[in-house]
Amino acid sequence: MHLARFNWLWHDITSYQPYDQEHTFTSPVVGTGTESRTRAISYVLQTLTANHRELLMLLAEQQLSRADTGAGGVEGLEAPEFLLLCQKSK
Repeated sequence: MHLARFNWLWHDITSYQPYDQEHTFTSPVVGTGTESRTRAISYVLQTLTANHRELLMLLAEQQLSRADTGAGGVEGLEAPEFLLLCQKSK
């Protein structure tokens, strides 16, 4: 399909308002206390799809197991290795 066939419309709606004024309508998710961090993590996890939660769980399990054995070092888990683990977990 050719992009020329679309009738694109563009509006510049930059407000140039300070950040705190632009986001007065949103409730703060992240704060300094443990409770607000827990609430923030919970909010993020609720917005993920089931597939994304499974990937995140797999990644967390790998990182924790590597931390326990000392195999992870500072490098962590490389993307090709993680992709292979994801493919095996299906």
